[in-house]
This record gives sequence, C-alpha cells and structure tokens, in this order.
Amino acid sequence: MAKTKRAFLDSKGITLQMPHRYPFLLLDRIVEQSPGCCVALKNVTINEWYFQGHFPGVPIMPGCLLAEAMAQAGNFLGKPSDSEYKNSVKVKEAFLLSSEAKFLKPVFPGDQIVITARLISKSRDIIRFKSEAHVSKEVVARGKFVALIKEDVESSVSASFSEIFKGND
Repeated sequence: MAKTKRAFLDSKGITLQMPHRYPFLLLDRIVEQSPGCCVALKNVTINEWYFQGHFPGVPIMPGCLLAEAMAQAGNFLGKPSDSEYKNSVKVKEAFLLSSEAKFLKPVFPGDQIVITARLISKSRDIIRFKSEAHVSKEVVARGKFVALIKEDVESSVSASFSEIFKGND
C-alpha cells in the first residue's frame, strides 16, 4: 500500500496564513516546507467555477490561474518554519511579476497538480523564486516569479514596483 503524505498545512491552515479566499485560494495543501522550498497540492475538480466558460465541452484550467497557484505556493517561501506557525503573524503576499512562464500541457478536471516552489533570492521583503507544476510526474507549467512578502503589503506595492523595475527602462 502506498504511503500518503500527511498535510503540513491543510486548507484551514493555509487560510490562517494567506489572505486569499475562495474562489482565488488555489491551494488545497502544503505537503512539504523546508528552507527555500515548498511543495503544494491543488486538486482540480469539475466543480471549479472557471470550467463553466473555459471551455464548455472541453474543460481546461486557465493558464493564468495555474500561474496564480504557482505564485501562491511561493508565498510560503517567506513563511515561518513548522514549529513557528502557531505563534506567527499573518504575512501578506503581493505577487508582482512573472517571467519565463511556460504552459506545456493542459490541466483537466480530475488532475492533481503538485507545485514545487524554490527560492532563487531574497532581499529585504522581495523574494524571487521559480515554480514548477506537475500532473502525474509530468511538467505542465513552469516560471519565475517575484513577490513582496510583508505584513503591510498595501502601502509597499508601489515602492516595490519601482525597486524591481529601476534600471530596466
């Protein structure tokens, strides 16, 4: 009998750590977390709201939502370790930038997406990370992301965009 992974964080634990809510909370579980790496699961069901129009008769998960799920997994790269979760402050993430996004295969209802996010670099409150999404051990999407992670995201987003894009004129 195959051993099932126990959730490091279930959906309730995820909602305690992220501001996202249905329909834009796109992660079901965090199954692994270590310094610089997070593995999350997304179970894709036919009941997802976006399948009503994308596409009738041939339901495919929209790439922008797959990218959002990959970015949400990266949110946990800036979170405390397992032992610190109980007493941690809810930290907010602002997904700022995606680059080199590639959507290699479609994702269908019934698929379980395994998302692995790995830290590339961190400077102050800005993290850069790469993320891959797999279905049945095949890569379906990958990309690089930039996110702002701090308690007071709203007042910091404009300043962070300036910092990210300086010198890119």
